[in-house]
Amino acid sequence: MIEKKSRPLTDAGVPHAVMDLDRLCRTWPAPDGDPFDCALLPCSLWVLTANCLDAGAWRLVLAGVAENMVDRDGYQAAMGMWLKSAA
Repeated sequence: MIEKKSRPLTDAGVPHAVMDLDRLCRTWPAPDGDPFDCALLPCSLWVLTANCLDAGAWRLVLAGVAENMVDRDGYQAAMGMWLKSAA
């Protein structure tokens, strides 16, 4: 699915990066009380966003789910930019 979202940018020659949010917070063992290591995601997003922009990406394509607006707001804050939802 993420490749379908990325392909038009590639075809148009738009520099971009693709991030799978589930992969950004996968550790073993997960911390007690955080089985999906969700606390790691904002830090990972912050660092990876900066690296991708420094590498020349104009757009970022994210694969993942924001369970609610609080999660989405957290992603936006960690990345320092607005997010546009795409189905």
